[in-house]
Amino acid sequence: MIKSIFLSEKMSLWRWLCFRIISLLLAAVIIIAGLMWLRFAIYSIYIEQHMPDAVRTEFQQFIAQKDYGNPRYQAIINQYYGPEFFVPNIASSDWLVLAIMVLIALPTMVVVVLWRARPLSQQFSNIANAARDVAQGKFDTRTQLVEQAPMELVTLADDFNNMTAQLERYERELRESSAALAHELRTPLNAAMGRVQGMLDDVFPRDKAQLTMVIKQLEQLNHVIQDLHFLSLARAGQLQLVQTPFYFDELITERLTWYRPQLEQAGFQTHTHIEQSDFCLADRERLGQVFSILIENALSYASDGSYLAIDVRETTLRENAPCWQITVSDRGPGIEPESLPLLFDRFWRAEHSRGRHSGGSGLGLSIASAIITTHGGAIYAERGKNGGLVIIMTLPRRT
Repeated sequence: MIKSIFLSEKMSLWRWLCFRIISLLLAAVIIIAGLMWLRFAIYSIYIEQHMPDAVRTEFQQFIAQKDYGNPRYQAIINQYYGPEFFVPNIASSDWLVLAIMVLIALPTMVVVVLWRARPLSQQFSNIANAARDVAQGKFDTRTQLVEQAPMELVTLADDFNNMTAQLERYERELRESSAALAHELRTPLNAAMGRVQGMLDDVFPRDKAQLTMVIKQLEQLNHVIQDLHFLSLARAGQLQLVQTPFYFDELITERLTWYRPQLEQAGFQTHTHIEQSDFCLADRERLGQVFSILIENALSYASDGSYLAIDVRETTLRENAPCWQITVSDRGPGIEPESLPLLFDRFWRAEHSRGRHSGGSGLGLSIASAIITTHGGAIYAERGKNGGLVIIMTLPRRT
């Protein structure tokens, strides 16, 4: 899933808290010191205004000359400011003013702290409310991202949204695949049961041909069950791979040869481009199964374009990890962009594909995705520039 655009602009939770706490402390110190200075300045102005003109002039001269040790200067201070100016004590009015300022500053700081912590609490509240909805089965819930929240919380909210999107996908796949599974199992089973019942009722002759048709219908049923078992193993991480060295050109040529009659009958033009300087270490049979699935998919749903291209090249991922990039493209009708993420779900078919259903179980691309994922790779689909569907796979290069 896509990460939030806010992440690159966020600071960590530790820095977020430290920055705000230090800012509040500095602001409190500056405000209290400023108010104390203002109080003393106003008091000094008041005292000087009530001095006789001659005393005020003499006092200002002492200050201008910084002659603070002059006995006359100290006498003026004692007379007009009081002896506590030199000898402060606990009963001084300055302490009373300071206490009043602290009593005013503390509630103000609490209000400011609550206001500055609002993004933190709001993001927590959003995640908690969304989690409550998810617990009630509302998997389409997404938590809102708070712009001024710290980086860890934005990451948590973004990961939560990715998780709920995945849960929504699983829930939708389970709901849709349950109905599709019932149809896929019921159709061949009903056909086999109907034919057997017909033979019992003497509607069909009890011969080898009729029994052969029943066997084929049961084989179709068994094929669906085997595919589901395969996907269950892959999802549980129990799919075993037999890795052997091989070259892609040999494997692709082999699979295209297998399907050559069907491809020629459908008028397909096939193109391959393979750049491989070293062998690939992977499960050859499983990857061959992937190519077979993609070729069958093109035969079933892209016969209008009559074009199939397979490209293999060596490349690197963003982390500079070497990998194989395999691209299989056709020129069929393709699918809508919003349906591309659903392409590898079990039993999923695009609407136009259903009208041309050729008897598959709808599990082929899911199996291909499971095989690629088990190899540590990735598979995704996109629309071709000239139409059609493009399947792109990446596999880690191991030697």
